[in-house]
Amino acid sequence: MSRTLHRALQCGRACRTRKHLHHSNVNLNGYRYASTAANDSKPPEHIAVLGGGISGLTAAFHLGRRFPDTRITLLEAGSRQGGWIQTDTVDLGPQYGKVVLEAGPRTLRPVSKPLLELVNLLGLQDELVLTSKTAPAAKNRYICLSKPDGDGLKVLPSSPLNLFVSPFFFTLLSSILVERYWPANRPQPIQVPEEERAAKALQMKVYDDESVDSFLTRRFGAKAARLFGSSLVHGVYAGDSRLLSVRSSFPSLWEAEDRGKGSVITGIVRSRKDGSSKVEEVYDMGDVTQTMKDVSVFSFKDGIAALPMALSKRLDTMPSVQSRLSSGVASLEPQEEGVKIHLLDGNTVSASHVVSALPLPKLDSLLQQNPLPHLKYNPSTTVTVVNLVFPCAPSDLHPAGFGYLVPRPADGYESATGLGILGTVFDSCALSAQDRAGSQPITKLTVMCGGPYHASSFSVEALVDELFRHLRRPKITPIHVGVHKQVDCIPLPLVGHLDRMSEVQRILAERPWNGRLSVIGAGVSGAGISDCVKAAREAALGFTS
Repeated sequence: MSRTLHRALQCGRACRTRKHLHHSNVNLNGYRYASTAANDSKPPEHIAVLGGGISGLTAAFHLGRRFPDTRITLLEAGSRQGGWIQTDTVDLGPQYGKVVLEAGPRTLRPVSKPLLELVNLLGLQDELVLTSKTAPAAKNRYICLSKPDGDGLKVLPSSPLNLFVSPFFFTLLSSILVERYWPANRPQPIQVPEEERAAKALQMKVYDDESVDSFLTRRFGAKAARLFGSSLVHGVYAGDSRLLSVRSSFPSLWEAEDRGKGSVITGIVRSRKDGSSKVEEVYDMGDVTQTMKDVSVFSFKDGIAALPMALSKRLDTMPSVQSRLSSGVASLEPQEEGVKIHLLDGNTVSASHVVSALPLPKLDSLLQQNPLPHLKYNPSTTVTVVNLVFPCAPSDLHPAGFGYLVPRPADGYESATGLGILGTVFDSCALSAQDRAGSQPITKLTVMCGGPYHASSFSVEALVDELFRHLRRPKITPIHVGVHKQVDCIPLPLVGHLDRMSEVQRILAERPWNGRLSVIGAGVSGAGISDCVKAAREAALGFTS
């Protein structure tokens, strides 16, 4: 699609909407920013952080920096930290060398200041693997079409000039150029009494939100919404664009429509004019911003796992921080001066405050005596991630580029006959610097399948056959296959998510919790690593005793 719309879709998750907040000193998760000087006179006595994924690790790190004399306990139920971030280094011998393979997230975008700050504070500059904006992996992204939409891989236009030679010319021309002159057509919010809002939201009768598919269909037409919107949602959330909240998953689109007085394109090209007072954020990014100046995506020499590993090592050097593995929580009990944490092994931990970075359904199971609403409302998607290594040069296997996404079938997911491939990443094109070469060339790919598809069985052979039908290349047998079924790995924010989370935050500020339980994580404010790092940092900065 055109660079303007494509940039908006890609960056949408980074701009959490502020429209529903009424005070400039309230952050996006409901916490009030507070200066360190104002609150450090009486720091919290003991903060327990639940969950050792990227959210929990980042929260513990920033809390430890802000409150060096406060006891901080990080409780992780498993035997390792890092959550869904999982990097494997596979030795294929002297002939093919060593390859770095990701079973979870694989690249990061340098648009998040909290993330770049974390890279700087952890001293990871020398470990960076960078993909330039001029590299084929940055410029070439594909969609895989099947009849009646087309046949095979089609490159998305990366500039307005490319649009004229694009196979999507007519679809994009009518969708984008005409959109600026299409009348505003957002449905008016339904007037609902305040006391009925929670019940209406539970019934999906929301009044200030809509699905990604509905939004894009209104402004760009049904075909563009299905081809491009569903593909993007497959790549980011592995979900159904007809269900996801546009305000939660791609809030910049919603904001652009407001800014453009009904036109998304006008809102994107128009400079942001926000006269509201905002708290000035200061980030310690060092020279990382200069390093990332012309970078499209980045990772680390040892993969994304370098980030949680560096966090874990840094926590070990903080005298007031204790990390405990294999320490699952059975229940949380609010008390007058804190929270009692009952562990699965029968022991208890008493804390003045708790930060939960657990999946929301898991947190719900810990609050049977004092439940919170909506924690089990959103579903999570299950993705099968397949790492494939082939004994050939990348040019023998796929076109130069980052990879491709597959849109929702014209007849719906039920009509799909394959394994439900959502997309494929050409890892050797974007991240070849991670690998140690052998005497023969290799190509590594990662295929994601599942999500909204309902394949009854899985076969590596069938997956490879389907992959090569997409690539239109002669089949090559892989020399390494890694299959990872990631069950319930990505929370899907359904329509009305922001209002439901606002209600949760309001209840947490009241009795019996009295602000002593904070809830962060992928299920609250965004599933991406950047979203999790940002929310964890804000939770630490917003802490009051």
